[in-house]
Amino acid sequence: MNIINKVIIIDTGTWMKFDKLLKSKSLNKNFISKLYTIGKVTITPEIEEELIYFNITSWNKNKTHILPILKQTEYLRALNDGFDKADASIFGIIHSIDYVVLSEDQPLVDYGKIYKYDFIPFIEFLVSLLEADMITKNQLFKLNKKLYELRNISKIKSKRIAKFAANY
Repeated sequence: MNIINKVIIIDTGTWMKFDKLLKSKSLNKNFISKLYTIGKVTITPEIEEELIYFNITSWNKNKTHILPILKQTEYLRALNDGFDKADASIFGIIHSIDYVVLSEDQPLVDYGKIYKYDFIPFIEFLVSLLEADMITKNQLFKLNKKLYELRNISKIKSKRIAKFAANY
């Protein structure tokens, strides 16, 4: 998936993952800075509220575009289907922009894929960054290992990513 110059919508759980990876030194601030140069990092006011509530430090309020819900019907459908306001708000903004949603929430990713939206887990985003020469194979190997240790990805997926990187 081409992720360069797209609107990159990032959910709360992924920002939390960034914080965890930063604290463990598996990710550095340069990666976060680079993220803001790849595309237009975007959240909704509902996600912003959660980032503040959970004291997430990896995001940069001054560089993050905050887009209000534009499609109320899509937002309400996701709410009615059991998602919280922050997750549901993503569906209220993705209809008229060239975007990718970066999410670690598997039910959210699955729901997005049902409706044929462009959702991508963090590890797949990293693969896209490798393909775009935005990260090195070594960086992908290290993050793949750490995400497996955190039980963020399965052993099978970790091996698939490692094999891909080795052959890249």
